[in-house]
Amino acid sequence: MSLKRKFVTSSILMFAVPVLLIALVTAIVFGVSLFRQSAFLNTLSQLGGSIPDEALQPGGLLFAPVIIWGLISTAIVASTCAVVVLSLSRAILSPLQALKQAAENIRDGNLDFEVLRSDFREINELCLVVDGLRMRLRRSVSERLAYEKERNRLLANISHDLRTPITSIKGYVEGIRDGIADSPEMMDKYLETIYLKACAMERLVEQMSDFSELELGRMRFHFETVGAVGFLREVIEENRVDIESAGAAFETELPDKELPVRIDAEKLKRVFLNLFGNALKFRSQRPLAVGLSAEIDDRGIHITVRDNGCGIPKDELNRVFEGFYRGDPSRNGSVKGHGLGLSISKQIMENHRGKIWLKSEVGVGTEVHLYLPAAGDGGLV
Repeated sequence: MSLKRKFVTSSILMFAVPVLLIALVTAIVFGVSLFRQSAFLNTLSQLGGSIPDEALQPGGLLFAPVIIWGLISTAIVASTCAVVVLSLSRAILSPLQALKQAAENIRDGNLDFEVLRSDFREINELCLVVDGLRMRLRRSVSERLAYEKERNRLLANISHDLRTPITSIKGYVEGIRDGIADSPEMMDKYLETIYLKACAMERLVEQMSDFSELELGRMRFHFETVGAVGFLREVIEENRVDIESAGAAFETELPDKELPVRIDAEKLKRVFLNLFGNALKFRSQRPLAVGLSAEIDDRGIHITVRDNGCGIPKDELNRVFEGFYRGDPSRNGSVKGHGLGLSISKQIMENHRGKIWLKSEVGVGTEVHLYLPAAGDGGLV
């Protein structure tokens, strides 16, 4: 029921009920009084039906019935109005009080409650809005707490992973200063180790910088129209040596025709660098095979990067694109990383108005699918 209908109904009741009750009381009071006074009836008939003035004077025949009628009528009107107003106020004030309490709970940060519903449509809609706000705030708080937890874990991991190469670099530098590297071979080994440790630190810092810039929307993209297949050939050649030197077979299959796409080549190359890096890190006991293939249609290019590594459980497929997510530590405890690669890759693809998704099976391998729109069909202009 709407409030408008409730007010109209209450107004009708406040008018109709007193009228009906007063009519009933009038019939009862005056009927009983008049029919008990036959002489008055005879006199009234002789006067042509008019009531003499002395009948309404104090002590007159109709004085007491009129007073009783007036008192009862007044009581009926007053009680009817009081009952209707009290019922209406209770029906309205009760949900409003509940809404007030809900607002106070939200203000105090208590979100574990349920907003009561109302029989009135307008107030019930307000209750639903307030309850929706409460649920949204609760989800936001839960997500924030989870994010804070992941961020703290990330900071702990970063601190550990930065401390390890720094300690190693300091140790090798001290070894050089103390003359432990007393031969050219030892010196080259020490310097090579220091260089590799510094490169690892540089990659970590760059990855963190990329993630922060993407999250804050500060990363600048420089788009240009290039051939998609030609770009993929560059990607293959730039990564082939690293993949094959890691003991993996690298298989590629590209289409013969070309397709123009609008991309930031350097940013997009980071996506493939992350994907190939994951394939090398999450390998199984069998010989690793990595592949890249592509298919072109009129609307865009569909690229697939596949491997026969350890695979990803189904319950983790929807989370691997979250920032800082590293999966089950019992499976990946020996794998270094911070769970930022796929998150960065997804954001880069979205900035290209493209898509990225996974298909994976534990013990079989993983397929990463990427889709880029053609420059002339929904691509960037």
